[in-house]
Amino acid sequence: MSEPNSLKELFQGMVPQSISLCSGEVTSTSPLAVQISNRSKMIATGITLACPKHLTDYTAYMTVNHITGDTGGGSGDASFESHHHSYSGKKSFLVHDGLKVGEEVYLLCFNNGEMYYILDRKV
Repeated sequence: MSEPNSLKELFQGMVPQSISLCSGEVTSTSPLAVQISNRSKMIATGITLACPKHLTDYTAYMTVNHITGDTGGGSGDASFESHHHSYSGKKSFLVHDGLKVGEEVYLLCFNNGEMYYILDRKV
């Protein structure tokens, strides 16, 4: 067997025959829809398309322990003198990693195109 020349060939060599690797382009984000490459009429969406969390906008919780930079006002009043604040504890952050229209993605194709699972973005 020859060495794979691309990520697609590598994955295709790893999956059973009933599963194939394909690519597509995001055509809509709400609802999420992907046009499957080389199948101009096939657009996967709804129950035929699964998307992992890391390709969506999601909330991540992190523990932080920081001190803000010095800041102060300009009025000359003592309460506006240069100061900083502690910023610590478990905080929530919105991760903006959702797919965008026009992005290309790799997908696993199950049951001859009846179901698709998005693996990741093409880079």
